[in-house]
Amino acid sequence: MIHTTNPAIKRKVVLLNLILMLNNQTPTNYSRVKFRHPLFTFSIKTKTELNTTVDILGSENLIICTAILARPHATVSVRQQIIQRYLLRIFMATPYAIIKHKVFVGALKALIKFAPTAATPMSFVGAGSTTKLCQHISRLDVKKILIVTDKPLVDLGIVARAEDVLTAQGVEVIVYDGVLPDPTFDIVTAGLDMQQQHHCDSVLAIGGGSAIDTAKTIAAAATNGADVKAMVGYFKAKISPLPLFAIPTTSGTGSEVTFGAVISDAETHEKHIVGDSKIVPKAVALDPELITGLPASITAATGMDALTHAIEAYVSTWASPQHDAYAKMAIKMIFEYLPVAYADGSDLEAREQVSIAAYYAGLAINGAAVGNVHAIAHQFGA
Repeated sequence: MIHTTNPAIKRKVVLLNLILMLNNQTPTNYSRVKFRHPLFTFSIKTKTELNTTVDILGSENLIICTAILARPHATVSVRQQIIQRYLLRIFMATPYAIIKHKVFVGALKALIKFAPTAATPMSFVGAGSTTKLCQHISRLDVKKILIVTDKPLVDLGIVARAEDVLTAQGVEVIVYDGVLPDPTFDIVTAGLDMQQQHHCDSVLAIGGGSAIDTAKTIAAAATNGADVKAMVGYFKAKISPLPLFAIPTTSGTGSEVTFGAVISDAETHEKHIVGDSKIVPKAVALDPELITGLPASITAATGMDALTHAIEAYVSTWASPQHDAYAKMAIKMIFEYLPVAYADGSDLEAREQVSIAAYYAGLAINGAAVGNVHAIAHQFGA
């Protein structure tokens, strides 16, 4: 257990204790490592075959205490090592860190406040909305569109629903199905290469947040020098991206309406933000018919993602009354309809309402941002 004499960070220590409990599931073959600090007394259990080095770093909100696995030959996967390294992060404030953090957050808040407001996409909602969106795309003088998706959705025939309508409307379709969860720069670059090779003039994302984030970054890089990594950061797209459209097949990330995309670095295992109001899709389809086959476990997980967005936005000090309204609507709808969608995936009304709730939660975080839950979760997914 970890104890603190500082009441200001007591709730963070409670959270850390929970993380440590989850991290140390095996009660046998453990030794005890102790660390001492004026504000903290550490008593952390670690497996005896692993040596742990802990470095205390300062920050206002998230204090980082990195546990490094000192034995590279230990029979632990790279992913497990990364999780170990980030799970043992402990937060403690120093005056310099507080000032530095406040300056950074204040600058970011001002940047977002005075930046161009992200436009809300035109939304087609309900059964059959995929067809309506594709018909809308064909009326926008689109000649050749790149569909960004993953192979399972192609195999399930979900991509074909959109592809058939677009083709019938005279739009040539190129399919990039190389998206994987937590897309990396390499995945985005491969999709961008396909867009460049076929000279696609627009992009359609079909899938969850990974597909939509990949499509956002492809669309931005395609008109801004074709350098994916140059898009990392805020408002890096000097030229408007290719026209972008989205059909989400999960109800969680809200990426179909947010101005951010998250891309991972396969080498450093860090997640990077591509943030720009220009990368919000022009139009989206919230089609419950595409989500009825989503397994109950993924329904629950993505629904909790949407709920987390809504709660973090609602408690944010950046939120406006409008963002609070979106967040509260999302919370109410998720509590009412997510259990129904979980129990009966074929319930179109429940599926539609959870999709709308995820959409609202995405609108909420556009202005209110997310918080510590996502800061911690990003360490698991990179």
